[in-house]
Amino acid sequence: KSFTSALVGIAIEQGYIGGVDDLLADYLPQVYELGVPGKEQITLYHLLTHTSGLEWYEWSGSYSNWNEFQSSPNWVEYILARDLVSEPGTSFNYSTGNTHLLTAALEAAVGTSAFEYAKENLFGPLGITTVEWGSDPQGITDGGNGIRITARDAARFGQLYLNGGVWEGEQVVPAAWVAESTTAKNNGAGDGVGSYGYQWWTRTFGSGDYNTYYAYG
Repeated sequence: KSFTSALVGIAIEQGYIGGVDDLLADYLPQVYELGVPGKEQITLYHLLTHTSGLEWYEWSGSYSNWNEFQSSPNWVEYILARDLVSEPGTSFNYSTGNTHLLTAALEAAVGTSAFEYAKENLFGPLGITTVEWGSDPQGITDGGNGIRITARDAARFGQLYLNGGVWEGEQVVPAAWVAESTTAKNNGAGDGVGSYGYQWWTRTFGSGDYNTYYAYG
């Protein structure tokens, strides 16, 4: 998820995406075709911060959307068909479905797969060549999951963010996006797991504090 967030920031910098307040429907017009009041109000910001309002059960309880989502013949259609259970922007609900919609919007904007876009704009500049990234039945990169990468190459991505988006003198990810992504936008689920930025879990750091860190999305 955090890799996908980085790609969105790059796409905004390159002018493919107007900004986080762009409507999802601007990139996926099928949102309008659903004819469900409220879904057309979902923005990229809502997807980035898991506040889309779409019903989703990621982990807890006896039911999870995970297996249905992964086995669906069309992931985007499955996610968009979820009930709108809260007004977009009002409630946090962690959802890999949100991230997959974000990836689909990214691909519509840049005109290629998120994986190919990442090879040129993120993995390439970092010297990452070992990465594999799966896709859904329509070929949309599995932006919320499914990335396979060596520990050393994953560390390059972490170091990139510690460097404010700079790698070997090149600004790979915009510095402002790095800062915004890792700044809490909501309190997450309020259960102590952490606050949430743009597809990044965040916890504040304090000297001597236990279990305080930035974590992947």
